[in-house]
Amino acid sequence: MSGAAFEALLARRGVAALGEAERTALDVDGYIVLRGVHDAAECEGLRALFERTYLPSDQWPAPRSASVRHAMLDNEPEAWEAALKPRILACAHHLLRRPFFLFDVQGRDPRAGKGAQALHRDWVAPAGPAPMVIVLAFCDPFGAANGATRIVPGSHRMEGDAENRSGASRRNLQISFYANEAGQAPKRDCSGAPDDLRTLLGA
Repeated sequence: MSGAAFEALLARRGVAALGEAERTALDVDGYIVLRGVHDAAECEGLRALFERTYLPSDQWPAPRSASVRHAMLDNEPEAWEAALKPRILACAHHLLRRPFFLFDVQGRDPRAGKGAQALHRDWVAPAGPAPMVIVLAFCDPFGAANGATRIVPGSHRMEGDAENRSGASRRNLQISFYANEAGQAPKRDCSGAPDDLRTLLGA
């Protein structure tokens, strides 16, 4: 799909250009906080979806740490809807600047006393700007006590620890978008979806 055709697809889904301050934040700091993308009712629905699709670590097809509760969300239309909000797509498009697709959606909830991670990049090779964008959709309030995500401005340009002390739920959706040339989407049952949605799902 050409860049112009992809931009037309985004426009049909209500994606508008970002403001100057948002563009600058993404370009300089490497991240932006989007408030109000999911309202209270949507967050409640996503928490319920997380619990319905929670799968113990030893039952996943790929290894998963037992220190984090994981939900299998990648085939859930509710998760697709949450991931493909216009403001999220606008940010992904600004960063990637070319056609992309929803690579996956995972649910994560670190257990009490767990969740700390060293500063890291999720894309390590090849070197240079990653052909991917990661979005965290917070379903529960994040704070210092339950291990809020730590972000270091500008670290997205670097070459290749916050634990959950309170035990309060810290459910989130980790949403990944890939530029079209970066890989293939996982197999999904989206045969009845509209063409634009199928394109965004990498079908």
